Amino acid sequence: MVLKEFKPGYHLNEFVRTYRLVQFEFEGNLIVPFKAYPPWAEHCLNFYPKDGRYVAYASSGQKIKYIFMAIAFFLASVSINAQTVEAAFLDAHISKLKNAQAYTLQVARSMPSEKYDYKPSPEEMNFGKQLLHISENLCWLTSACLTNNKNPLTPADGKLTVKHDIIAVVTKAYDFAIDALQNFPSKSLVDTVKFFAGPMNKLQIINLVQDHQTHHRGQLMVYLRLNGIKPPDYIGW
Repeated sequence: MVLKEFKPGYHLNEFVRTYRLVQFEFEGNLIVPFKAYPPWAEHCLNFYPKDGRYVAYASSGQKIKYIFMAIAFFLASVSINAQTVEAAFLDAHISKLKNAQAYTLQVARSMPSEKYDYKPSPEEMNFGKQLLHISENLCWLTSACLTNNKNPLTPADGKLTVKHDIIAVVTKAYDFAIDALQNFPSKSLVDTVKFFAGPMNKLQIINLVQDHQTHHRGQLMVYLRLNGIKPPDYIGW
């Protein structure tokens, strides 16, 4: 006989207690015992979408119907936990976006006004344009994919060159994105939206919002260093 138990992976351990492997060996001409029905739902998952389960005894012809609600309770638990995970995902990204706003504004304020047109090579965006690009992308992804609210930025905002004007745009863009996430229904995370790179769900768009700004803010750190300016300390989660 073999009896082994295995712990589930991290993402399943909230729902599955253990995996149990059982092997019976019967020697000679012994008749293998017949098990009329599978293990109870406490041990494994059984789905009976329309009815209970029946066991017929060959010796008497008697039929017994088994009805249990364990699987329903399990599925309800999965649904509740899924909602909890979705809410946690949004809370984490709201917190991250608020910290990203504070961090990006510190970076923006660290560069002197006269250096806002600095770029390390001709093909790169200058410092001010990088900040405007972060802002434009935040508002575009948010307004086009996550909310029905109108994009607060105008074409004129993308042409600004003065430091305090650009900082005002950065502030407005982050405020818009943060407000959208704070009012975002968690059930819509799996909704699919059209995107130039192909269909994506809204959870992926939120991840893209974070990734894009991090990518360009990292370039701004290099701009500061190339001008002999120490970047501000990192503000994370």
